[in-house]
Amino acid sequence: RIRVYVRIRPLSESEIRSDSANVMTKEDDRTIAMAADASTGAEARAWEFDKIFCGTSEDGNTQEAIFKDTSLLITSAIDGFNVCIFAYGQTGSGKTYTMFGGSGESDESQNGLATRVASELFSKLRERESSCHVEVDVSMLELHNDKLCDL
Repeated sequence: RIRVYVRIRPLSESEIRSDSANVMTKEDDRTIAMAADASTGAEARAWEFDKIFCGTSEDGNTQEAIFKDTSLLITSAIDGFNVCIFAYGQTGSGKTYTMFGGSGESDESQNGLATRVASELFSKLRERESSCHVEVDVSMLELHNDKLCDL
């Protein structure tokens, strides 16, 4: 089953200083709405997803919350299913932060999905290593400007 999660990053300090506004709002845990734009004539629209993370850490938009919601994928991988976590968005939208965390952060609460998933995966595999043979294959790819790079 494919699950689609959306994470809306909070406005940056420079966006706040320039009086920018969020055009996307979280209606509920599954619905996101885009405000109408009078300058372009775009009408308000809404979309539904499996889960939406929006706002600040006080609103529950944390690295830990995202990991907790996606951590069941680790069990699926251990059980032999193929698993893919795919981050998509425009430059500056928070893909790298979500996947890897902040650069140079020593605060483990800022670790991204990749770090947390790898740690949890190997921890769970160590629990099973006495009862079965374990082999792990991992691929990390980047698709940028229609070019696929094996990381």
